[in-house]
Amino acid sequence: MLKIGQADNSIHLEEVREILEPEIAALAATRIEESQLAMMREAIAVMDRQRLEPEAYIEADLDFHLALAEAAANP
Repeated sequence: MLKIGQADNSIHLEEVREILEPEIAALAATRIEESQLAMMREAIAVMDRQRLEPEAYIEADLDFHLALAEAAANP
């Protein structure tokens, strides 16, 4: 939201994520395949290593959420 000049709206995005993400995670937990789990683990490892590099962190965060959506069978 900051990148696109909509910092004031970030609270709205946060509210929506708080509603959706627990359900997506629950679906993923029942449907996940080993390869998706490995992708999520790798993304978390990259985020841990790249906390001070915003671009790399954001890329890994995107990879994590894409793997989560795939695991939930929700493209």
